[in-house]
Amino acid sequence: VTDPLQSVVHQIDVALAPGSSVEEAKNALRAILPPELTVEEPIQRGVQLERSVDGLRATLTGISSIALLAAMFIVYSANVSMIAYRASTFATLRSVGVSRGALTALVLLEAFAAGTVGGALGIPLGLGMARFALGDVATGMELNYAVRAAPAGLLSRMGPGLLVFMVLGGVASLAAAFVPS
Repeated sequence: VTDPLQSVVHQIDVALAPGSSVEEAKNALRAILPPELTVEEPIQRGVQLERSVDGLRATLTGISSIALLAAMFIVYSANVSMIAYRASTFATLRSVGVSRGALTALVLLEAFAAGTVGGALGIPLGLGMARFALGDVATGMELNYAVRAAPAGLLSRMGPGLLVFMVLGGVASLAAAFVPS
């Protein structure tokens, strides 16, 4: 390729013989390479790699936030639909003396229970999906960013926090049910 900017080669690694001067090697390479190309030490590439990984992390966080927002809307809509469907039952219960506060407490208790059960089911399903995808993600990280990831180690560190996430599922469902109740 005559135009270095059109080349598919993005980097060339050079290993120096023991005792060689890094500065001399950099100067020698700069002398023979076109000015459009750069000569960098591995530490500089590490900074660029870190920026790339940070960019990937920010993208995944943004996508996860959108998914969480969509999930909150779905839970809220399900609670509104459930309350609308049971409106006549609630009216009957009110006519036989059940207080508004007691009905609200029952709706919130049901929402909390559903959210907790959903969290308890969602955690193993999510871990299964993560185990399924993690190998491919680790391979992609190695190929694209030269970062070695140990997939098994990533999931094993989540143990105690999973109970917290199960309870948070119940709390989120409780919060989504509070307004329509």
